[in-house]
Amino acid sequence: MEIKHRITAQVLRRVEAETLRGADLAGARLSGANLDNADLNDVNLEKADLRGASLEGAVLDGARLAGASLRLSPPLAFIGGSIPFLAMLILTILTHPTLFQGFLYVTVLMLISQPLLQLGCTDLTGADLTGADLRGADLSSALLRKAKLRRADLRGADLRSANLAGADLRAADLVGADLTGAVMGMSVADARYDETTRWPEGFDPQAQGAIRVAELPDSP
Repeated sequence: MEIKHRITAQVLRRVEAETLRGADLAGARLSGANLDNADLNDVNLEKADLRGASLEGAVLDGARLAGASLRLSPPLAFIGGSIPFLAMLILTILTHPTLFQGFLYVTVLMLISQPLLQLGCTDLTGADLTGADLRGADLSSALLRKAKLRRADLRGADLRSANLAGADLRAADLVGADLTGAVMGMSVADARYDETTRWPEGFDPQAQGAIRVAELPDSP
C-alpha cells in the first residue's frame, strides 16, 4: 500500500500490507499525506511528521501518536521536497519571469486557502496523543473518548462538539481552543487556558483544576 502526498501524489511511504491497520510508522515523514478515510486502528505514529496531512474520516482507535507533529505544513511544503521541482522553478525564474509571476500568484492563493489539519469527525477513541502538536487543528465533532492528550499543544484548536468523555487533557495547552458544545467528562487538571478559550456551557475549568494564564510566550 502506498501513502501519497495529498497534492503532488508523490509516494511518501510504502507499506507491505493491504491496509495501514497496526502498521509501524513511528518517526515516518508523512508531511502533507492523504490519509482520508484510512484504517489507522492500532497504528504506531509516534514522533511521526504529519504536518499538513489530511485525516478526515480516518479511524484511529488505539493509535499511538505520542510526540507526533500534526500542525500546518510550513510554506511551500506542498512541493513535497522535490529537488527536480526546485530545479524547474529556478529555471523558470531565469528564463520566463512572466510565467514565474503567474506561478507565484497561484502559489499564494494555495497558501492562503490551505486549511489547518483536518481531523473533523475522525475517530480517535483511545488514541495516544501525549505531547502531540495539534495547534490550530480541526477536531470538531471528533471522537476522542479516553484519548490521551496529556501535555498536548491544542492552542487555537477547534474542538467544537468533540466527544472528550474520559479523555486525559492534564497539562494540555488549551489557550485559544474552542470546546463549545463538546462532551466533557475529561480530566483538565493543570491544563492551561486563557480568556479566548471557549468552554461548553456550564463547565467551570478552574473547579476542575485547569490554570488560567494571562499570556504565554510565543513558541520558537
